[in-house]
Amino acid sequence: MKRIWVDIVGPLPVTDSGNKYVLSVMDYFTKWPEAYTLPDQEAETVAEALLEGMVCRFGTPQTIQGDQWRNFELRVFADLCHRLGINKTRTTPLHPQSDGLVERFNRTLVQQLAIITSKHQRDWDKRLPLVLMACRSAVQESTACTPALLMLGRELRTPPALAFGLPPDTPAAQPGREYARRLQDRLETAHDFARVQLQNAGARQRRNYDLQHKGRHLDSGELVWVYSPQRKKGRCPKLDKREQAPRFAQPGSFEYEYAMRWKALMEMEKQQYEMVDRNMKEAQEKLEAEMEAARHEHQVMLMRQDLLRRQEELRRMEEQHNAEVQKRKQAELRQEEERRRREEEMVKRQQDGFRGGFPDSREQEIRMHMGGMNRNSLGGGPGPAGAAENAGMMPGGPGGNNGNMPGGGGGPGGFARGLPNPGDYGPNKQRRF
Repeated sequence: MKRIWVDIVGPLPVTDSGNKYVLSVMDYFTKWPEAYTLPDQEAETVAEALLEGMVCRFGTPQTIQGDQWRNFELRVFADLCHRLGINKTRTTPLHPQSDGLVERFNRTLVQQLAIITSKHQRDWDKRLPLVLMACRSAVQESTACTPALLMLGRELRTPPALAFGLPPDTPAAQPGREYARRLQDRLETAHDFARVQLQNAGARQRRNYDLQHKGRHLDSGELVWVYSPQRKKGRCPKLDKREQAPRFAQPGSFEYEYAMRWKALMEMEKQQYEMVDRNMKEAQEKLEAEMEAARHEHQVMLMRQDLLRRQEELRRMEEQHNAEVQKRKQAELRQEEERRRREEEMVKRQQDGFRGGFPDSREQEIRMHMGGMNRNSLGGGPGPAGAAENAGMMPGGPGGNNGNMPGGGGGPGGFARGLPNPGDYGPNKQRRF
């Protein structure tokens, strides 16, 4: 009893004892239910019932969780929780699933009371302990155990067990410490088993809810229970049966005529829905066709723009290529003109150098002849000495090349006589005087 849920059930028909409400309490771990009848739902009455019925029997819990009921938030209930060291929590507004454990117990409690209570509905507080015993001895799906086994360490002996017999699950235990030890072991074993089953049940319930949470399809002519939330005067709706047995309406009755009119209205509404769906489908198809045409036109426009851009880029590249080719031709023409100019200059220089360094052969012969005459007039006279000297000046003579000019003998101070040797002059040789 560490963590418990509390809730108020009612209002119910006033019993002969003056009770009108039920304070339902549920343990989170063992699923042990408690229910206390209340004449009203004031905070003092609820706190007194919780103290005398729950705390004095099972001890002080660590946490109490309730819904958004205003009396749970009053100072009296808050002072009780503060003095006993209880942590008070509450559920989310407009979200009963967060308090689903006690809400499901309330539903079961009301259903069982509706079955076993009398027609006048003023004795439901007398039947309440029987419903609690049934809930305590029933196997919980989440824990796979009964709340009695998890709370008391044993199963309850119910009237069916007394009628048909129930073999004992364990041999008779010895009194004293041995019984307490074995009871504690059984409780620990049951609690460990219940923890594992709670985890498995949570995963299984979540999986089943996700798989089965869908609307049920009903075929035409299928027999179903009719939900009837109508309230009858003098009767409590919580203890009334809300479902009516299936039946067929006879022709001519109000139910039959009402059903036929309702069927005609449903058929008309169905036709209207079909017409609206058909119009919406046609409009959607038309809109999709227009969108597809607009998308195609947009793609064509993009392709045309891309083609124009590519053509413009190609034209620009051709212009750049032609400009480069023109520049290259002009450069080649300039290089050709420069090369031709240099060749002309070189030819001109060669011609000018040849005229200045190499006289023609007639002028050379005249000059050589004049030089030989001057040499004879300056060097000597007749006689042996002169003959010898003249012999040395001739080409091939004994005197050799004794002068400044090639091929002549000549004496000192004179010029060689005769023609020069072919190897004495060349294109790069200049004449010396």
